[in-house]
This record gives sequence, structure tokens and C-alpha cells, in this order.
Amino acid sequence: MKKILISVFGCAPNRGSDAEVGWKWLINLAEMGYDVWAITREVNRESIEAELLRQPRANLRFIYFENYKALKWMTGIRGYLYYYVWQWGAYKKVAPIHKEIKFDLVHHVTWVSVRQPSFMGNLGIPFYFGPVAGGETAPWRLRRGYSLRQWGRDIFRDIANLFVKIDPIMRRTFSRATKIYVTSGQSYRLLPHRFQDKATI
Repeated sequence: MKKILISVFGCAPNRGSDAEVGWKWLINLAEMGYDVWAITREVNRESIEAELLRQPRANLRFIYFENYKALKWMTGIRGYLYYYVWQWGAYKKVAPIHKEIKFDLVHHVTWVSVRQPSFMGNLGIPFYFGPVAGGETAPWRLRRGYSLRQWGRDIFRDIANLFVKIDPIMRRTFSRATKIYVTSGQSYRLLPHRFQDKATI
């Protein structure tokens, strides 16, 4: 049975958004017969384990990780910084486990953003990144009705998207990926050209 490690920062049943995306990936892969291991946040543990008590799955296991020192002061927009810290810590947590378990591949699932990295490609096994989104932007004509705050948010997003092509951490993520999955043509075009041949919409 193929052993798959899934990186799911957001993962919880019945919560919607990225948490639901992460949970559904795990459930579906387990139902397909894979030996699924998931690295996720400690804050997700209670809801995950309650659901597993209700519906046990022998081929679905969880590794929990949280950097509580960083979490104490990283809130709001700094939550994105915490995401980077968590991703690095999650990789360091699973690296010795991989030496023992010998995963066949690793798949980054959440957050589902083309702007945020994963370090799981450093494990030296096939690494799938995505599906990720985030390249979509509102047409300028639709922005005419925006409030000042909405303008600020979209301009910040536009600038963040421009950095995807030159961000060295994202370039390393793309470089290490065996396969990149994106959800739209706009997200595909955000990828540096040299990595587009390994990407699928």
C-alpha cells in the first residue's frame, strides 16, 4: 500500500474553506486505499479526533505540530508569517518520521495559495504542490464600486501576486515540486515560466 504524507495546515471536518478542503483530500485518499499520514496543526486535533471516534479510519493517521511561541504574537496579517514558520517546523517534525516510515510521496494541500510555500519538497521524495489558487483578480471595471478598504485589499493582493515570480522561497517550492496543480489560468500564469511545464490546471 502506497504511503502518502499530506501537508494540511488547514484541516478540520465540517468547517468549510481550506479546513474542509484539507479534510476531504484526506478522506478521499484513505477511501481509495492509500496509507495516508497527515501533518496538521495542533489546534485541529480536537475536531479531527472527535470525527475519527465517530467514524474510525485505520489507514488515516495524524501528526500534530504547533509552534506556540510564534503563535502568541503572530495574529492578523502576521498569521501569514506564522504560516511560513509552521511550514518549516512541520517539515522539521516529519523529516525524522520519514526516515522511519519511508513515505512514497508527499503532497501539499492547504493552504490552497500559490503565494505561500511548502518545504516538504526537501524530503527528497516526489512532491506534489496543490491544487493552489490565488492568481485570480477582479477586473478593474468591477473595482469602481469598491470602498477605500476594498481597494486597499485588492491592491495588496495584486502586489503580492507580482512577487510570486521572484520570491526565492516560492521559486524553491516550485523547483522542488514534481507536479504543480493550479485552479485557473490566472494562477498558472503567476508561475515563473520555467516551472509552467510541470503545472496542470
